[in-house]
Amino acid sequence: MAEQRGLHNLVWLGDLLGDVPSTGLSTSLRKLKENPDQVQRMLRASIRSMIYTHEHKQEALPILAKEFPGMERNTLAGTVDFYLKAMSPDGRVSESIVYDLISEQKALVNVKTEVPLSQVADFRPLQRVVKELNIAK
Repeated sequence: MAEQRGLHNLVWLGDLLGDVPSTGLSTSLRKLKENPDQVQRMLRASIRSMIYTHEHKQEALPILAKEFPGMERNTLAGTVDFYLKAMSPDGRVSESIVYDLISEQKALVNVKTEVPLSQVADFRPLQRVVKELNIAK
């Protein structure tokens, strides 16, 4: 929108900050334990939609236009470009990024105790989907 009004993009924040997850899926330990197949199906569908959007942007735009009926096509296309540049193409994020996020959140709420990665993230279901879909890193 800003560029359509004549403003210029001076910098892409991702170039300065590196990988920063902007979206994600969460579930409960109970769901992971009692219904891992459902979690796997949801992850698979999410990753396949991400891959499709990366590979077929023009085909994805009409689908998105149905979801956001009032949005102008140029604005929608710009939003998709931003999304594609910001998101991980396969859903993966490095553990160091998650550790950084944990540290940031701890500081915000003044938590002093150590929070292990295993307490907040389990990448095994995603790793299985990535392997199943034969996605190279």
